Amino acid sequence: MKRFQHVLFYLLLFLALAPLLEACKKGPEDAFLSFRSRKNRVVGEWVATTYTLNDFDLLVDVDLDTLVNPLQIGVIPPAECSNASSDKRYSTTTTTLTPRWIFRKNGTFLNSDQTVLEVRYDYEIDTAAACKDFSFISSDNTLSYSGTWVFGGAVKPYKNKEQLVINNPDNNITTVWDIVKCAHKMMKLERTFIDAANNSKHYEITLEPDSE
Repeated sequence: MKRFQHVLFYLLLFLALAPLLEACKKGPEDAFLSFRSRKNRVVGEWVATTYTLNDFDLLVDVDLDTLVNPLQIGVIPPAECSNASSDKRYSTTTTTLTPRWIFRKNGTFLNSDQTVLEVRYDYEIDTAAACKDFSFISSDNTLSYSGTWVFGGAVKPYKNKEQLVINNPDNNITTVWDIVKCAHKMMKLERTFIDAANNSKHYEITLEPDSE
């Protein structure tokens, strides 16, 4: 009798935990067990900490040693540079991209991409210390759109909720991401496709909770 009770207890326990187990291990890096539903782990405000295209970093791009004349592009150097011994300046341009994604419970999605372009000028020959590191922010732009999101269904070779489907109604483009990891504090996604020029493109993005 006791053995039967033990079997019955574990059977009931398994049935109680089955929905949780189904909601957990989906992606290759998912935890085996989570007490948060898969949807609750996705819903929230996220910021990209890594973002690559074919292993190329999309978050930071640096263009070094471009010979320019700042005055030709409307940049006024500091007053200390007025007597510089050379009019040759080299620019270092750093472009920083900060994607922010918001997933809401009602299925709406907000994408916000902030791009900051910072330029630093260095004089080729100069005795004025102030002229050797002259930098400024040339632009700070944010592009946003509102769309929708859902989990992908069970379409072979994928199981239910192994993909995120994001639709942008502005251009009617739907993007499908494979979920590598879906946790409360981190989400990893990837997607591979062939573009119109028959080039293979592989994107990987890591998202963490946005502290702003």
